[in-house]
Amino acid sequence: MLRALVASLSLLLLVGVFPASADVIDDGGGPADGSRRPAPAPPPAPAPAPAAVIDDWNRHHLSVYLSSASTSDFDASEFNGGGEYEFQFSKYVGIGAQVEGTTGNFRNMVALVPIFIHPWKGLRLTVGGGAILDEDNNSDGLLRVGIGYRFNLTDNITFAPEYNADLPGANGDNVNHLFGIRLGYSF
Repeated sequence: MLRALVASLSLLLLVGVFPASADVIDDGGGPADGSRRPAPAPPPAPAPAPAAVIDDWNRHHLSVYLSSASTSDFDASEFNGGGEYEFQFSKYVGIGAQVEGTTGNFRNMVALVPIFIHPWKGLRLTVGGGAILDEDNNSDGLLRVGIGYRFNLTDNITFAPEYNADLPGANGDNVNHLFGIRLGYSF
């Protein structure tokens, strides 16, 4: 009888009715009848770490500026072009350098150190001081105030329509209005 019981249990183990010893534990804390219980499930895998937050702005921005420069009474208009570099300290504030030249009757060069405020999305406010050098090599101080909106065409390529007003120094009598666009590269 004992042989028949051992043979039956061996056959059941081979067929797979009872789990193999690796799948059960016998820590002595099982039921009082001595039967074995299944091993606990392994702990769940830790949740993946949240993705790093990527800012939607780049610290450096280079651009080419193309505009129409007009006098305060809008009686004359000339082509204006130049370049700009901006370094953003934060998402909201940057500082830069602008160099521009105007053709035709105005024929001058402008060099500025502007401060840029980015209060909301692509909106950009500009306030900067610099110098204007006319065709006779006379220089004067200059204050520029402006507003524009930067559109991201790709992750790095930008397009910005912009208006700037150049307020002349003590020797100037005209406010120059500049309506233009900036094509830029952010990195």
